[in-house]
Parts: sequence; C-alpha cells; structure tokens
Amino acid sequence: MTQVNKESPNAKATPNTARLQAAVQEIRTGERLGLRPLAEMIRKAAGRESLAHSALGDWLNGTYTGEWGPIEEAVQAWLDSRAEAVELEEKRSSLAVPQKRRFERFAQTVMAQTINRAISTAHARGDLNIVVARPGMGKSRCTREYKARYSSLIYLRAMEGMTTRDAVRELASLVGARTTGSNVAIAEDIKLKVGARRMAFIFDEVEFLPMRFVGLIRGIREDLDDELGLVLIGTPEFLQRLRSGVREYAYIWSRVDAVMEVVLSDAQKRHDFSALISAQIGSAPDDLVEEFVKTFDSEFRKGGKFFHGLLQRSIETSQPISAELFRTIVAEKKRKGVMR
Repeated sequence: MTQVNKESPNAKATPNTARLQAAVQEIRTGERLGLRPLAEMIRKAAGRESLAHSALGDWLNGTYTGEWGPIEEAVQAWLDSRAEAVELEEKRSSLAVPQKRRFERFAQTVMAQTINRAISTAHARGDLNIVVARPGMGKSRCTREYKARYSSLIYLRAMEGMTTRDAVRELASLVGARTTGSNVAIAEDIKLKVGARRMAFIFDEVEFLPMRFVGLIRGIREDLDDELGLVLIGTPEFLQRLRSGVREYAYIWSRVDAVMEVVLSDAQKRHDFSALISAQIGSAPDDLVEEFVKTFDSEFRKGGKFFHGLLQRSIETSQPISAELFRTIVAEKKRKGVMR
C-alpha cells in the first residue's frame, strides 16, 4: 500500500502568523469577543464578502486546512483599522475636539460683554435690563456661562407653550420655594426666599413667557423696593411688543432701566469669529475668519456647528484648518443641498 503524506496545517504558516495570532488572541481576551462577532468585524474591515467564524477559529488554533494567506490579510486589515481608530482618537484628545456641535470654549465676544454688563448692573443695583439680539447670536450660551459663575443668579429659560403656572413653579423650584398652591401664594413664597438676599433673575427666550408671569415678578420687585435685579433676554420682536403700548407690556416697559440691543458691525463680526476660533485652536487666520463672516454673518450658533465639522475633517484627513478646507466643505454641502 502506498502511504500518502498529508501536509501539516502548520506548514501553511507565514512569517507573520505567530504575530497576528497573538495580537488577535490578546484583543479577543481583553474585550471578551466571541468568534462570530470577531469574524464579522474582521470581514467588514477587510471588505470581504464572507469569513466563517469556524475558519477563523481553526486558524487561531493552527489547525486550518485551507489557505492561510487570505485570512491573515483580512486580520492585518482589521488590526490596521483599529490602529488608525486609536490614532484618530488620540489626535482628537490632544486637540480637545468639542463633544457638542458648537464653539466649546468660551470667548469674550461683543454678546458676552453685553450680557455681562446687563447682568452685572441688574445684580448690583437691582436694575431691570433688557438684552435683545437676533436668534443664533449666542445669547443663551453667554448667559449660561455667567450664570455658572454666581450662585445668586437665577436662570430660567422659557419654552414655547409655557404657561404662567409652568413658569411660576419652575422659578419656585429654582429658588427653593413651595411649588404647590395658587400662583399668588407661590409668588409670595418666592418673595420670602429672595427677600433677604441680593439676587437677580435672568429670563431667557422671554418672548415665550406669558406676560402675566412677568407681571408677577414685577410685583415681587416692587414689594422688595426694586432690590431684585431682573434681566430679560429675547429677540427684536419682543422689544417691539414692549414698545407697542399694549397695557400688559406697558407696565414692564415703564420700569425698564436699560435696553441693550446687539447689532454687530462687520468689524465686530470679524472680531467675534476671530475670538471664538482662536479660543478653540489658538489662532484664527484672517482669511478663515472672512469665510466665516461671509457665510454665517453673525449667526455664531450655525458657525459653531460648522466649525465642529471643520475640525473633525481636519483631524481625519490630517489637513490644516484653513480657508481652503472651509471652502471645500461648503462646496460639498451645497452639492448635497444641505447648505445654501
């Protein structure tokens, strides 16, 4: 009888086999990966149509009887993709990529200076100040920044559809007053809670607040001899209502100490975008600032979202943040119809 010499599976090993097997086993053990999900991840990374988990298991054990080369190519592609992901994450961490789609780090913009002035005088003198600006200019962001610095500031952001009852109870919970009973009873308890302290209330998106609620707060201020500061932050439409002479708004308008309407010049827009971009990455090239102003005018909220994408693209492609990269992304978005 003629004896047939069968080739040992290990004879199919390549110079990279031991290294690849050890790397896969280490990851599999550390992340507790089963063969099926592991094979699926490797298949996707390598762009293969299929990779049987049983074949992968046999290869790891050194008993696979098929060709080892294709499996090892797929494994190497998967390991490379993981290494690239780790490198990208390290770049993001080193550059402090914002987690939220906005300008993450605070900067002293014209809006920030205006909000600070309105809050400071209201807090120190018990003034009733109004800050007015178009949507998207950063009113709420700046207000929250200053609120976080002082415990004696009470910040309430109104929402569309908010009723007088909703607003009264929300304010009561913020100052530690009772939240049950009539609106008048709750307002009385709010007055007791704030009467002994130098405080200021900040109402944001004030155009959504019922004027009956603002009237209750006006009554509290009068009972406290106007010692309670009040800052109303809203849009130009709200200011028009206050100036309309309608009775419910006239009471508030007659007691306003200062109106601070923020309308930026071109130079101020350039200053603010430059300050915001510099706060994120250390410096802002003039031509990049010009692109932001030309595209977003004074809509810093939209500009912040775009900057987030610009920074991500810069990291992923290893391109510098520049006006050229800005224009490339804008052109792509316009082709897709997601930007005008």
